[in-house]
Amino acid sequence: EKGSCKVCDDIRARQDKGELIVLYDIGLSSGSYTGDLDVEIPVEDKYNGQTVFLIHCKEKVQENRTIKVENGMAKGTFSSLSPFAVAAQSSGTIAINDSTIPQTGDAANQLPRLLIMLAALAGCTSLLLYRNRRCTKRHG
Repeated sequence: EKGSCKVCDDIRARQDKGELIVLYDIGLSSGSYTGDLDVEIPVEDKYNGQTVFLIHCKEKVQENRTIKVENGMAKGTFSSLSPFAVAAQSSGTIAINDSTIPQTGDAANQLPRLLIMLAALAGCTSLLLYRNRRCTKRHG
């Protein structure tokens, strides 16, 4: 029923935007299970190699996995069965990989800065020693 999973409205929103590839309500007709379940959802071969979202509604809480489709299957491990959807990434969504993560920090060579700091420290030490020696001669 439409109002039963308000948190999972993202699935309906993606369907309205045309991003939904497939939607399944997976369950057991008999028996039970314990532990995690490997869920494999078939999708068209045209999605092979593409990164998609595997979305699961679990007790009114949405779980998302970003996965790569392989051999016409979107695969993920979940702790329960219920509605599952596979959705394409929207054009505003960026897949995170090493090339999109900005590098932070200073990559410049630190040796010149270290040498300047050491020279300044040596200069301050020299001035202190000179001052102490001069005061000792004057008062000594």
